[in-house]
Amino acid sequence: EGASLVVSEKIQERRISDPVFLWNVNGRVLPARLKFTTPYRVVRMILLCMLVIFLPVILALLINGFQFSELRLGGSAVWFCIAVPTVPIYLLKFGIVQLYEKPWVYVQNQAGKWVRYKQPSYSLLKKTTMKDVLRLLFVPPASLGVWFGLISFCVMVYLTEGYGW
Repeated sequence: EGASLVVSEKIQERRISDPVFLWNVNGRVLPARLKFTTPYRVVRMILLCMLVIFLPVILALLINGFQFSELRLGGSAVWFCIAVPTVPIYLLKFGIVQLYEKPWVYVQNQAGKWVRYKQPSYSLLKKTTMKDVLRLLFVPPASLGVWFGLISFCVMVYLTEGYGW
């Protein structure tokens, strides 16, 4: 109190505020807050993992008109044996890295409210990516493995939908 230290029984509240960074937005430096793991991003990653694990079953359901009694999950056994151990590894390797390399940035607008700044995104299908995909599909020896994988996946979907048993 004042300029002297006084022992008091009253507990004071600590004021903890979120860290604020300076972020370059369109040539202007603005105060910003970073968020990494938002519920939307985590739920999206989990749903994408489930989609990959059950992809042959989902495609088989679409083909046979959602007749669950006709499904034969044994047709997708190979897919499950491969996907169940590898999907969590890819989630940890690439999903967590993406969360921390591309945080959501919130900047203050003129009214003082924190709004999300969406960074300009670039197309996923660049020329080099398309060239690599075409090379994988049509230039041996890698194309042999890719076509074997695609045909095997189609056979798994066919066996899962119930017509192949």
